Amino acid sequence: MPNWKIQQLFYVKEKLCHELKNQRELTLKLFEHLIDHTIKQQMPMEEPPLTTESVMTFIYGDSQKHRENFATNLRALKADLKACLAEFASSGRGRRLPFSIHVKDESWNLRVEEQACALKRFWAPYFEECDLVNIVYGENVFFRTGEDMRLFVRHLDVNEENDFKTIQSQTGLPAKLWWQGGRQFVSSGDCFAVAELVRQFERYGLPTEVKRAAELKGWTPKHREGLILLGNGRVIPWIADLLKTEKFDWEIDARGIRNTRRRSNPDDDFSIPLINGIVARKFSNDLNCWLTIIAANHGRFGEGAVKCFSSDKDLAKLFEAKKWDSLPSQFDFKAAVDLTKLEEMGQSPGRPVPFTVKERN
Repeated sequence: MPNWKIQQLFYVKEKLCHELKNQRELTLKLFEHLIDHTIKQQMPMEEPPLTTESVMTFIYGDSQKHRENFATNLRALKADLKACLAEFASSGRGRRLPFSIHVKDESWNLRVEEQACALKRFWAPYFEECDLVNIVYGENVFFRTGEDMRLFVRHLDVNEENDFKTIQSQTGLPAKLWWQGGRQFVSSGDCFAVAELVRQFERYGLPTEVKRAAELKGWTPKHREGLILLGNGRVIPWIADLLKTEKFDWEIDARGIRNTRRRSNPDDDFSIPLINGIVARKFSNDLNCWLTIIAANHGRFGEGAVKCFSSDKDLAKLFEAKKWDSLPSQFDFKAAVDLTKLEEMGQSPGRPVPFTVKERN
């Protein structure tokens, strides 16, 4: 069994023991004994099978007081543990874990059932450490004259409502005009990405909140809240700042993607239909939370990336291809989405996600 599965079983044990500590002491003792045996079975060593006699001896010792009714006592403990594990598996915390644990009726072995292991490995910092995930998307701003409403201006380098002077200086429009800010549509790719992230997190018991970037000036997440940003430096200006202050290897702007640790080369200039973007995560000391950025100059990248990151099957293939036995909590890599294949997927949902991770130069 891969090391990551054994590590995850230890993590599940820790969380379950924490939940069960409020139950009867012997029920918790029985669970720890059974889960330790389950973990040892996954390791390259021979583990003797559990029997009623061995379990009874571990729980009650050699006490003659319990030997007379040990079968009845053990059945009661087993029934209590079964009910506790079933209740925990259906709870919010239980649904966030990569495995659910159940009592087998016919033996003393525990039944371990995977539940979206690859997906929960990828989003582990959020599932394990957060009580809420904030999903932030960008929304383009446009401006028009407030007097006659006839003059429409949209500038790609400005996306803040209070930057009227910048707009005027760059367009040469007269300063005497009164400006009114407005909102433009959000791309369908970004809409899909937001909706899919909400669906996946809440499906496994982790609440979410969706926010517009323009509303978050001076905002910081609260304790045990995670943050995911969808967009780029044009529609969410402070993404560019975060990529610099958090010292990610890649940054993105209106001109494309570049590696901050080396000079640009011709290979960095990609053209449609291959949409390139950045996926980055780390614990942000400035924001005091886990931060994930999915950034590109096209909303379809977010759609393709999130399709991959919300599919346990596709993530498992990605881990295998990249030889990621233990996915690091903090990473950043350049990736690409094939737009033509993504469009075809709308008619053929069963096709693989056209998402590829590019090697770092």
